[in-house]
Amino acid sequence: MYRFTLFFFSFVSIAASSSIEANANQTESPYGYWPSPITEKSLIQNYKGFGYTALDGENIYWTESRPSEGGRCTIIKCDLSGKMTDLLPKEYSALSRVHEYGGIPFAVKTDNLYFINAPDQALYFCSPEGTITPVISEKNLRFAEPVITSAGIFAVAELHGEGSIENCIVLIKPESGTYTKIVCGSDFYASPTYNENTKELAWISWNHPDMPWDHTELWVGTLLAGGITKTQKIADNGRSSVISPKWSSEGILYYISDKSGWWNIYRYQDSIEENIYPVHGEFGYPLWNLGQSRFDFKGDKIIAAYVKNGIEKMLEIDPETKKGTEFPLSGTCFGQIRSNDSFVSFLECNPLSGTKLCKVDFSDNKKTILVENTSFFSDPEEISIGQHLTFPCPGGIAHGYYYPPKNKAYKGLQNSLPPLIVKVHGGPTASTKNVFSLSYQYWTNRGFAILDVDYRGSTGYGREYRKLLEGNWGITDTEDVESGALFLVKKGLVDPKKIAITGGSAGGFTVLNALITGNVFTTGASFFGVSDLELLLQDTHKFEAKYFERLIGPYPEAKELYVLRSPVNSADKLNRPVIFFQGMEDKVVPPNQAEKMYNALKDRGIETQLFLYEGEGHGFRKAENIEESLREERLFYLKVFESAQ
Repeated sequence: MYRFTLFFFSFVSIAASSSIEANANQTESPYGYWPSPITEKSLIQNYKGFGYTALDGENIYWTESRPSEGGRCTIIKCDLSGKMTDLLPKEYSALSRVHEYGGIPFAVKTDNLYFINAPDQALYFCSPEGTITPVISEKNLRFAEPVITSAGIFAVAELHGEGSIENCIVLIKPESGTYTKIVCGSDFYASPTYNENTKELAWISWNHPDMPWDHTELWVGTLLAGGITKTQKIADNGRSSVISPKWSSEGILYYISDKSGWWNIYRYQDSIEENIYPVHGEFGYPLWNLGQSRFDFKGDKIIAAYVKNGIEKMLEIDPETKKGTEFPLSGTCFGQIRSNDSFVSFLECNPLSGTKLCKVDFSDNKKTILVENTSFFSDPEEISIGQHLTFPCPGGIAHGYYYPPKNKAYKGLQNSLPPLIVKVHGGPTASTKNVFSLSYQYWTNRGFAILDVDYRGSTGYGREYRKLLEGNWGITDTEDVESGALFLVKKGLVDPKKIAITGGSAGGFTVLNALITGNVFTTGASFFGVSDLELLLQDTHKFEAKYFERLIGPYPEAKELYVLRSPVNSADKLNRPVIFFQGMEDKVVPPNQAEKMYNALKDRGIETQLFLYEGEGHGFRKAENIEESLREERLFYLKVFESAQ
């Protein structure tokens, strides 16, 4: 706490000076209207989104989403020479819909590739020669996290029946196109991992009302004829969250657990559980998507990444000495760590450039950048870098990143302050990162300031901070975004009459509540945001069906709280302009959530707009929709700010 306070005041001086610093050659122009080379189209022009990776010998595979192709997700192979091959024809898209958020949609071994196809969720085989054939195409069946073994393909499966969904782990026999349910009974499963030597399968499971960051169980069972037997629950740590089990080449089981209050790496050997690198930092992330890889093996060592105070580091850890050696990398965020005896591959982000897929060869520790998601806007003099801050809020502290306006050719008018956009991440159990975002630079390069808030309940600051939102959703998150905005106002960094708030999903819920309960924000934008909690309970998917029991309370016992905290029930108190963006195929937050709120405001004559997008789900994947939503959001803010002067 005290150390945070020192860093906090250090931040204030940095932020204040950086926001008023001006170059004599800069032209005065109103904040928010600075000319910028970053157009809506340039954001997605040649953009590629990297998702999941895998190693097959010396070859690296990864999923790559392409907004310019309607959001299609293909699979790329990079061989040892650096040659890259797009493996999927344009009629295929590799994307799993298990839990709706999905997970790793492919597995590869000796150039034999299996993948889940987005349109039909069927499992397909892609031969080394490029021939694609269906393996299992059963209606209402979804797969994620396939693992190729000598016994067959293990995968997480989701079977949709009449009014019910069964989750399980299956064993697929690709030669016959059949599967067997081998682990069943729990509400959810993830992370099947197989030990070829002992024929043991490890996995995690959890049950409602828990989410995987609340409490999971780690199990190990032996594969015998007819299924899994001799099952044993490993590392029974009470109410801890265990994720990402992996077997080492020596047959030792490693995993991430937050039993210490932080997601640290443990090993289980001879019935003894041991934390191999105790640190007040997080090696894990919430299991919204299945298939995260935060550590892997380099012989008897561990390559891993963890976050502490908003900064990530990648280490080589010796489990015997519990000591780590930091990789000399420029990144501030790492993901999809995959290693073998020769190299480690990983996704790397930093504040100055786009996400990169990299590899480091162990022979000389040389880093090679294989591919970058965008090459646009690489001038460091134009880039606004996020500054981590800790600020006071009712009952404690919260965190965030502040991005001041930045444009080397322009400065604000004398005696004026920039407008502020407060961004609210989703989840709500998620977090923000100090990484380069071209969409953030779209705003800061035009003269807007941004505050990206890690409100109480966010990941990255330990289990205790993460659980502060329990029972308080709609309260503490709202307090924290208001406190962050007021903190910047008090420091004289932003215009108090021009503060917008924007967020998606759970972030949209916070946006609407903040506009209803306080007077800090001038306007807001809700992207597929929650407005009616009771309606969402009826419509939402299985994965989050009981999530609200922790965030608000059990239903119907806590019905009064659901009514009280639903923005749609307080729409008569919302007197500021709001713009809504919504995908018509959204199964997580259905379109009726945005439509009800929009109609309530429209009927009262409050300035509002609603954009509905056909073919889009929970988040937008198509280039034209990404472009339009960003442009309309900006024009809406400017119109509101002009009238607020």
